[in-house]
Amino acid sequence: MKKFDLQIWSIHVTNVITALFGVVLILISIIVGMDKTISVILLSIGTSTFASAIVSFLNYHYLIRQNNATQIVDMWGINKIYSTRAEINVETNELLKHTKKLEMCAMGLKGFRDAQGKTIEERVKEGMFIKILTLDPDSQFPSIVDKTEGLMVGSTKTDIISLIEWVDKLKKTANC
Repeated sequence: MKKFDLQIWSIHVTNVITALFGVVLILISIIVGMDKTISVILLSIGTSTFASAIVSFLNYHYLIRQNNATQIVDMWGINKIYSTRAEINVETNELLKHTKKLEMCAMGLKGFRDAQGKTIEERVKEGMFIKILTLDPDSQFPSIVDKTEGLMVGSTKTDIISLIEWVDKLKKTANC
């Protein structure tokens, strides 16, 4: 959200006015004197109003963080978050049999190609569109991935090159 968004500004102003109203009522009750019934009533209303402003302010900041997270999920089209890759396999294997379009972002997809290579080849022959976003094998990033994941240097690059060759093979069999 923008820093000077009118909606945010109006929420803050409303909270400040509510808090100030509560403080004014508390001060009036103190000035009038606590021995009068009206002072006790004003004090009760003032403290409740002030407390409501504080709760509203805290709740607003919580909701903003939650809203930002929701916007990110909506923007990226995320349906679920899985703890492990294996958890998604049951769902994706079934979806793979019927989808007309497959878009992925990955490095080498070695395990995926080993497990689903034949299905993908058949689906591409039937007209399925596939788009894969991956790293340039000649960039510095595959070696960084190898170091980070404790892999043998060059293995990620080899997987990406193998993926590119597999895609080239798929292009030759594609029905388009």
